Amino acid sequence: MKAVHHIVLLLFVILHSVHGKFLVLGPDEPVVAIAGKDVLLECQLVPDLSVSNMDVQWLKSGLDSPVHEYRNGEDDVVDQHRDYRGRTELLKHELTKGTIILRIKNTTMFDRGKYTCFVDDRTNSGETAVTLKVIGLGCKPWIQMTGYHQNGIQLVCKSSGWFPRPEMQWISEDGQVLTLAETRYQQDSRGLINVQSDIVITRESTNRFKCRILSEHLDTAQEVTIKISGL
Repeated sequence: MKAVHHIVLLLFVILHSVHGKFLVLGPDEPVVAIAGKDVLLECQLVPDLSVSNMDVQWLKSGLDSPVHEYRNGEDDVVDQHRDYRGRTELLKHELTKGTIILRIKNTTMFDRGKYTCFVDDRTNSGETAVTLKVIGLGCKPWIQMTGYHQNGIQLVCKSSGWFPRPEMQWISEDGQVLTLAETRYQQDSRGLINVQSDIVITRESTNRFKCRILSEHLDTAQEVTIKISGL
């Protein structure tokens, strides 16, 4: 199937380059960014014509003004959406290769969504869609002892800055997952998720416990251990 796709693309290049037309291509898969980090969104002209003298717009679905505009050989910030002012950069040195790369700085959860790369040379135009997903890789969990509760000690495990929401587990010294914990989630002003899990450890329990965070985007689980003396 890929071979057929490449043949069709080659025919397009041969037929349309003669007439000065172009195609705008984007990535097949969504782009994944980590909240708080920079991300690059990219589209490519085929054939690889220079974009330096063309008009470029990066648009986002749901917004009434551009994320970034490039006109007459320079950035045009007059109509740029307020949420992106000072946070975007077009990599100019790539434009001569037909490559249009937009850097979004300090990515937030609200940046996720569908973007459109639109190119116009005043004779022909083309566009492609780029989907951005943003994830939050939160901090390592920490445990607090909040006091005595009936015949045991109450422990609280907390972690913040996640998306999507992770799973939090309590593990006993013998490796058993404790099911009596109460876990709560709260979204903060950045759109990231804070998690807290409470559990009461009885005197019949072992005295060493782990709090573990599991997320589909972590290579390995994050965990912290507490040892309670004289339980």
